[in-house]
Amino acid sequence: MSAYTTEFLHNKLLVKGDFSGIQEFIFNTKSKGAAKTLKGKSFYIQILAELAIECIYTNTGITSNKELHTVYNGGGNFYLLIPVDKKEQLIKAEKRIHQDLKDEGIMLIISSIVYDPLKSYGENLQLLNACAQEKALNRFDDWEYFFKAKSIKVNDKADQVIDKEDFGKEIAEHLLRNELKYQVRKFGEIFSLDKFPNWQNSVNFQVPKWTKDLIEKYKDSIYIQDLAEDEKSDFTLYNTISYNWLGNFAHERTGTNNLGILKLDFDGLGGIIREIQTIDDSKIFSSLLRGFFEQKLKELFENEDINKFANKGVSYKYKDSISVIFAGGDDAFLVGSWDAIKEFSLLLKKEFDKYFQNRINELDFIKKLPTFSAGLIFVTSTYPVSSFSNLAEEALANAKDHTDKNALNIFNHTVDWSQWKKANAQSEKIIDGILYKKVPKSILSRLKQTHEVYGELVRNRYQLTTLTRFIYDLRSEKIDKVFINGLKETYQDYLKNALSNEGNKTEILIIPIAARLAEFSTRKIN
Repeated sequence: MSAYTTEFLHNKLLVKGDFSGIQEFIFNTKSKGAAKTLKGKSFYIQILAELAIECIYTNTGITSNKELHTVYNGGGNFYLLIPVDKKEQLIKAEKRIHQDLKDEGIMLIISSIVYDPLKSYGENLQLLNACAQEKALNRFDDWEYFFKAKSIKVNDKADQVIDKEDFGKEIAEHLLRNELKYQVRKFGEIFSLDKFPNWQNSVNFQVPKWTKDLIEKYKDSIYIQDLAEDEKSDFTLYNTISYNWLGNFAHERTGTNNLGILKLDFDGLGGIIREIQTIDDSKIFSSLLRGFFEQKLKELFENEDINKFANKGVSYKYKDSISVIFAGGDDAFLVGSWDAIKEFSLLLKKEFDKYFQNRINELDFIKKLPTFSAGLIFVTSTYPVSSFSNLAEEALANAKDHTDKNALNIFNHTVDWSQWKKANAQSEKIIDGILYKKVPKSILSRLKQTHEVYGELVRNRYQLTTLTRFIYDLRSEKIDKVFINGLKETYQDYLKNALSNEGNKTEILIIPIAARLAEFSTRKIN
């Protein structure tokens, strides 16, 4: 029997807490030391939510059954149930939280409505979210200090003010060294990191670290010789692998020193929530999301059977090349060697579909198989952190604009996941041709230019001469005939599908995307 009876829900406030300014707080970071800083800041945001909830419960006198009162907590927001007569205490807690966050550039927007037991949970949530949106629009009216963030109170004595630029790195250092007595003063109390004993088991602290094998492999490499003196101290056992090194790993494998940035987000969450009838169903659904974005994602880095990708027949571990900046709620943000991130995006989609196919029958309000969309960008390993986070966000937004969502944006092109899989497979064929069939790299320029056909299709100005010219150019090359014929037939199939009444025009983008991937993978080859 559900604990959320009409009697329990009577005279309750449904409260939403939503952190604003998270992305700027996390990613407004210097590139040097960013691998640690981003991880520390991300973890700090996670624990802030727990501490804010604890502050609200302390002020409203809720000392037992906290799990019952916490409807949801994850992804930078939470939903609580508290007695209606505790509204003044809630406001007091909100002011306390605002006061402590004022120097950090983060704001917790707290909204509430009186829960109506006669309405479904989804209907109550819609009303609350409308209230929260209105409050968010007015969030700066009384908070000029939001724009004056400078420092954070944090150290072993919890009384020293340090610059927030160094804060993430400092908290990450303590976490990595398992120094859980490290203290932070927050919301009127002093807490130490051992208040959060599960941090070590969270995917959110998946960060590449130097192992004995990696140190042995790279100790005499050219990358070590190029290091500045102050950077050599980072090359130590169990220390965090820097973004520069993740770029070096990719360069050694492919000839391209780039990072891959992957930002992904669950599709159609609002529509699903509107269909939820009860709080119990909401908790089951939230548990499913956490099960994937936290537990399943963690398994992908730990399971030796799947924690690997190959390059030219050599096997590498994802956990040595990818850092999870955050994962939880309904989204995730990952940074890593560009080739590792590319391969991991395919694995992630495959495991996501499998996970929900096995569980979709648990919830009758989910009408179709859930999907997610993602933005994937490649940048140099020294690219400014704040800039690559914005580019990834923009790529994700473009993917979300796809007709049915369930898409990925890469190289400013949006394709569905099946097309992304085809592009990767096609790039392998092109790479194989360059490596083993004496196909000249100059062919990549011609293949990349086929993206122009997509523009013609979108504008309904496609001319058959485009295809004729493309095929003629290929045939004029002194290239392996089997390779050329296979490429020609593949391209014709994609084009026919794009031109058909029910075809997907973005099918024609597979070839130019594959060519770009092949270009990234063959820069070592003259």
